[in-house]
Order: sequence, then C-alpha cells, then structure tokens
Amino acid sequence: MDTIQLVLSVGCDSPASHTVVRAIQAAGSLEEAWVRFLDADHMMWLAGLADVEENRIRRVCCDLAEIVLPLLPPEEHRPGRAIAVARQVSLWRAGKDELEEVRVAALAAANEVGYRAAYAARAAWWCTVTPRSIPEKRVMGAWCAHNAQVALSVIRSQTGGSSRVLRLLVADEFTSAEVGRRLVEVWGR
Repeated sequence: MDTIQLVLSVGCDSPASHTVVRAIQAAGSLEEAWVRFLDADHMMWLAGLADVEENRIRRVCCDLAEIVLPLLPPEEHRPGRAIAVARQVSLWRAGKDELEEVRVAALAAANEVGYRAAYAARAAWWCTVTPRSIPEKRVMGAWCAHNAQVALSVIRSQTGGSSRVLRLLVADEFTSAEVGRRLVEVWGR
C-alpha cells in the first residue's frame, strides 16, 4: 500500500487526509510534501495518525503553545501554568489530576481573554488533553498547532513567516521518514 492509499484508508476520508494527499501528489513524495507544503497542523495530524508516542506529541504541543504565550495579557498566567504541567506530565513528573486542574484553568482563560489571546490560551489547553485513542491523539496535536497558527496569523505582520516558524519546529521534532515508517508499521499491515 502506498502512502496516499495509507493516509486515505486511515484518515477516515477527512478534510485533513485530503489536504495531505494533495500535498503529497503536488510534491511527488511524503518527504517533499513535509518540507514544502504541509502546515504544522497537518504535520501534527500525520504524527498522531502514525501513532507517535503521546508524550512526544505533547512536548511539541507545549513548544508550539509557548511561542504564542506572549499574546496573552501579562497578568494571565493560567495557560503558561497549563503548558508547564503538561510538559511535566510528558516527562512523567506530574499526574493526571494536576493536568485536569490546569486544563480547566486554561480553558477558563481562553473564554475570558480577547480574540488573539484566546487562540494562544486554546493552544495551551490542547497541551493538556489526554487522548484515549489514536484519533484523539491526532486531534490533540493538530488542534494545538492550528490554534498556535491562528494566534500568530492575527499578528503576522509583526512576526514575519509565523506558519513557517511552526512548520520548522514540527519538522525538527518529527521527520517525514519517521512518520512514514510509523504509518506503515501501525496501519500498513
């Protein structure tokens, strides 16, 4: 089974799977699509689809969310605390109860702050999600990346190539070869 068939068969005919397939077709390979076309949210979706370890995805989510923390009001500390606890959970240094507490606080912050900051707070909230399945893990990483991208795009003129920054961060953590290999191992049997 080739990569395109694999993505379509496990992507549940979702818009994300079609975006990834179009990128692969335009680039000629997953490796080229990874480098040239895929946004951070689609890269994270593929990493989740490939069953990359949850804690590794959580650490990348934390990195993505930290980039947009400066968009929050200086007195708003709940999303930053959520990221710190999520990072500790990913290193097995904090428990799920503490994670639940900061998840509620980060969501409250997202509901209370302005437009730009709400996306930054939601990116932090996604770091605290505890997926119970591969589809949930796919969603966790993709939505964290999406919220970080939206938060940065609102101020794109101030940040320069914001989505490129996020793409590079994800690409540094996950290579297309690794994701492709894991896709075949997990789904290509």
